[in-house]
Amino acid sequence: MMNEKEVLCFYNRLNHGPYGLTELVAMDALCGRVTATGWFSDKEAFVSACQQYGDTCNLFAGRNPRPFASPKNKMITKGKRRASDKDIRHITAISLDIDPIRQRKEASEAQHKTALAFALDMQWDLGGRVDDSGNGAHLWLVFETPILVNSENAPVLKARFALWQKNLKKKYRPERYGLRIDGCYDFSRLKRVTGSFNHKAKRYSRCIRQGNSSDKIRREILATRGEYLQRKEDSQLINTSLLPERFMDLLSRDPVVRRLWRGPHVPYDRSGQDWLLGQCCLAAGLKDPEDLTTILKHRPHGKYRRDHRDDYVKTTVDNLLRVF
Repeated sequence: MMNEKEVLCFYNRLNHGPYGLTELVAMDALCGRVTATGWFSDKEAFVSACQQYGDTCNLFAGRNPRPFASPKNKMITKGKRRASDKDIRHITAISLDIDPIRQRKEASEAQHKTALAFALDMQWDLGGRVDDSGNGAHLWLVFETPILVNSENAPVLKARFALWQKNLKKKYRPERYGLRIDGCYDFSRLKRVTGSFNHKAKRYSRCIRQGNSSDKIRREILATRGEYLQRKEDSQLINTSLLPERFMDLLSRDPVVRRLWRGPHVPYDRSGQDWLLGQCCLAAGLKDPEDLTTILKHRPHGKYRRDHRDDYVKTTVDNLLRVF
């Protein structure tokens, strides 16, 4: 019970290939238990697995790519492996679940239509693609450039996503229409496979309106700030054991370096402040490329903390050493 063309379009839209595998989870339509899982790099194998389990199971796929693993391109029923947030290394998309606040398991026709109309209105502002999930809607925002995740930056990224979603709810106030918005900041979150059958709602999941990939929302999320986030960021970023001893000595005795290191936060000139800090380090005799790289990567409000681009830090260090 599935639309093969929609499922194939869904898999292609995920675009996990360059970054990892696509996790497919089949959940029993009657009891909700996980029947089988699989990790896929081949679209034909993915579609075939959906065909195999779609008649008796609700089908879900990981929104973000999973790390490469073995075996792949087949479903397993024993020793089923599920990804967790700590497995995710690339955030390629977010999907906002827009569902009716309801007492019954399935949404009424009126509630269902309200959720779809609300998602389409949000799409005009946010972009992305709108899918009918069967009970409600998914607003699916795919990034052109993935957000890199590691154990160091994951807590701050989660805080940014959570705050962005909180601000989104304040702006659109879905509760006025008997709706709720969920699903933004679980990195390993599953999304219903578009084109599959929602056994609970007795409806097919399908694409309602296509949309383009965009980094507009990615930039907006990474720029999200708040008092809690500031405290979280500051407590996490200054891990003195990772910083060169000579830099810690410089930080303790030079007020200019201390001011550049800790703030004030200047969102529109992160790279400029990185550059000034690099100049101060070179003037104090800190000329080792590895030390400079470590310092710039750990500056609390540096550009790397927002974008997590290793190439930016390398270029900055190379230019500093060439110019000075």
